[in-house]
Amino acid sequence: MPRSIPNTFSTDLEDDVRNIECKASYLSVSSSLDRPIDSKKYFKKALQQAGRNPSEKLTDELWEAHSSIINYKDYCAILKKLRTPARDELLKVFKTFDLNGDGYISHAELKTVLTSQGEKMSEREVDKIFGDADTNNDGKLDYSEFCTVILSTSQKCQQNNIKRLAATNSKKPARPSSSKFTRPSSSKSSRPSSSKSASVRPLPRYISQTSSATKFTEPTESNGNSVTFKCESVSKKTSAPKSLKSWKKSSSKGCFYLDNENGSILTHQYTLWIPTTSEVWISVKPYHLSHIGDVPKTPVDASVLIFRKASRLEFVGLANLRENFQYCWKSDMRAGSYLLIPFTTQCRLSRRKTEPKDSVELIRKDQTGLAQLSKAFTETLHDMFEMCDLDSNGLLSRDEFNWFQLLTSEEEVDDEAWQIVEANFQMKNGELTRAGFEQLHLMQAREENADPVEEFLDTLMCMGYNKALDLDQAAPFEITVHASSCAPELSASFDLKPEFQYAETEKKIMSSVMQLGEKRNVPGLPGLDWYVYRDDGRISFVLYNSTGATTDISIKYSDLINCTPSNGKESHQCTLVPNSSKLIDHFMAVDETDQWSVTCEVSRAADRGIRRLSSSRPRSANKKRSSLSDLF
Repeated sequence: MPRSIPNTFSTDLEDDVRNIECKASYLSVSSSLDRPIDSKKYFKKALQQAGRNPSEKLTDELWEAHSSIINYKDYCAILKKLRTPARDELLKVFKTFDLNGDGYISHAELKTVLTSQGEKMSEREVDKIFGDADTNNDGKLDYSEFCTVILSTSQKCQQNNIKRLAATNSKKPARPSSSKFTRPSSSKSSRPSSSKSASVRPLPRYISQTSSATKFTEPTESNGNSVTFKCESVSKKTSAPKSLKSWKKSSSKGCFYLDNENGSILTHQYTLWIPTTSEVWISVKPYHLSHIGDVPKTPVDASVLIFRKASRLEFVGLANLRENFQYCWKSDMRAGSYLLIPFTTQCRLSRRKTEPKDSVELIRKDQTGLAQLSKAFTETLHDMFEMCDLDSNGLLSRDEFNWFQLLTSEEEVDDEAWQIVEANFQMKNGELTRAGFEQLHLMQAREENADPVEEFLDTLMCMGYNKALDLDQAAPFEITVHASSCAPELSASFDLKPEFQYAETEKKIMSSVMQLGEKRNVPGLPGLDWYVYRDDGRISFVLYNSTGATTDISIKYSDLINCTPSNGKESHQCTLVPNSSKLIDHFMAVDETDQWSVTCEVSRAADRGIRRLSSSRPRSANKKRSSLSDLF
């Protein structure tokens, strides 16, 4: 009698299928299995591509349990636990849709549930689901029809990803058929030679780029209630590595948007992926728009804070080296994911005090009386399109267009709104073209029962323009990352809504000043610490209250030589609650070719007073902007 053979074939096959499923869905949102998923949106998309459809609550729980970053190993473990729902399970769940218990789901029942409970859908989305599922066109769904649609859609997602993975693998060169594999000799090999003569460099530590030449004087005066400090600039220039042209690079555009009502700055944050340990050069410079005149002699400053994404953000460095008007940073970086946060001191991007007397015509009438966009406004729209086109591909993705909508109308582009854009305006490869962007505004100009000029002025103000179409409340910039040993990947993050970013950025700027700056105790004011950070471009002040009592502080500047404060005031007051810090001010030179300095007096304030900043974007009072759906 033959000996029985363990049935391991089916188990191995299931494991192989599961591995392919994991790999295919993971690579649908990530460029490499070595690169972690650092966006909750893409994590959920990967799960959906694998045929899973977790609730928003479950997605949040999984995301937070892994400290907001998920590698491939963790993803496979999660996917193994999240089974694709079986038909019997779906039948049980969908009975909740049958509100009258007749064994069918009517269009009204489906709409009632999906538009009012859980993760709410739009009516357009419900109509599409119902149309796809109602295969016999009887106006109602039996459970079998609905389950068939859900399961077949899930299977199609999985099959498409596996086909895409197979196509990618077929393009890769085959490995040698011999069981012995000889590593080709190359100076670019990622592994060091085992030869004794080979120099093996240990894993580098982060290098702080703070200047050791900071001139920060001892208190020049102290009377027990106030203290005076003097800070001077010291020039520190740099130059790019000579071999930079041979390094691989990745870049993205961005822009600082100034809220003229409260002075807050809105901008993007960026994710940087470094595949292998490499020497890295990061630079930030002003970006010149197509229809703007000459770049000013002293353009708006743009720097960047660098954090490593781990279980928590680890501060790495600050782009504080200067090369002309570029702010740069150079160091060795370990393989991994990083967060780049641009910031400006606002010394050269201040609130508009008055509007120009003369305004530019935005809409004109043609010979037939039909509304047309003026030439000047059309050119400005093209520049606005260029500001939002962060990847410089000449198109606006849904994320890029959504950012524009959030800035100008505080409305997100949901599925229904994006379907309207796709159906009515020129698209290319699933993205909005420049012509389509212009068509959208032309349709808005011809909208009846509305004041398009007023709405366009709102849009211009939110994008940083005044009535004369001067860009005086926004500053475009470009971030470029060069790496000597790998291909870096830089991409803008769209996870956060813009109104939340100002407070987050200010906290991280304060943290960098306290880590990189010089700390001084304030004589006569026990428990109050004065931090000063200085580089070639700026001086920054932060106060920290380590006491258990609320403290009111008065700040007064004097002897300002060739410099200006970011808030434009030579004196102001602030309130520090217990164990809190406050970003007091930044200073920059008016003429960078000359020396500059400032003297600062800190004292207790006689009375308390602090203005709290709101996060709302400016718009006309009591004016509700038309949404995309209002145009149709």
